[in-house]
Amino acid sequence: MTPEAASQTAINQFTDSAISKTIKALSLLSIDPANLRGAVLKSRSGPIRESLLSLLPKLFLGSKFQKIYPSVTDAQLFGGIDFAHTFNTGKPVKTKGLLNTGNATILLSMANFIELNLIGKYASAIDNKPNLCFIASDEGLEDEPFAEALLDRFAFSVTTEGTHFTRKKEITFDYQRIAAARHSLHMIPITEVTINTFTLLATKLGIGSLRSPILACYDARAAAAFSGNMQIRDEHILEVAQLVFSHRATVIPQED
Repeated sequence: MTPEAASQTAINQFTDSAISKTIKALSLLSIDPANLRGAVLKSRSGPIRESLLSLLPKLFLGSKFQKIYPSVTDAQLFGGIDFAHTFNTGKPVKTKGLLNTGNATILLSMANFIELNLIGKYASAIDNKPNLCFIASDEGLEDEPFAEALLDRFAFSVTTEGTHFTRKKEITFDYQRIAAARHSLHMIPITEVTINTFTLLATKLGIGSLRSPILACYDARAAAAFSGNMQIRDEHILEVAQLVFSHRATVIPQED
């Protein structure tokens, strides 16, 4: 095999992994959004990102889908006086606010430009509003840092960077399988063994946040439901280690 062919093979393997990992993460998030909370999607403007975003309303069917830009105001987020309607009616009319709309999936557009004061408000909403699920669209450069407060609270951080635009036809979701997983999700136990396994693994990977093993447990349950199993198996733990821990790890264990 020539160096050029080897390079292309490596790129195809990476993009295959990136696409499948992204689809799997978003599928699991849609199965249990209340506990997995959200995902960071790193993908700059192009057909791949547009294809993914166009499918999100159907993927999270049953919740209100809304987009929030970095320039949003407090009144838009939490509600305030609607001056136009107040003036017309002669009585105070208040808006509800984007974060007070009940069951909703929120796309944080251009999330890499969110200011610190807004990050704190979103972090508070993630902690206190389980009926909200967040997808943060990171459109920054590869080496640009992303808000740690959001990364810590979301189960997933995935990327489609490097994926050729011709592969957008491969971006599909198994809606029937996802619906079945939602139905069986709460019948699958999260055992003490699973909890201990993820806690130990997080420690070995140098992950200090207590949220990480908690998110991993819920993710393993969703993975079991998605695969049609009524208990968490080793393959689900290995899969979750890649999805939840890979972008959080700070050290590589010496042993297997």
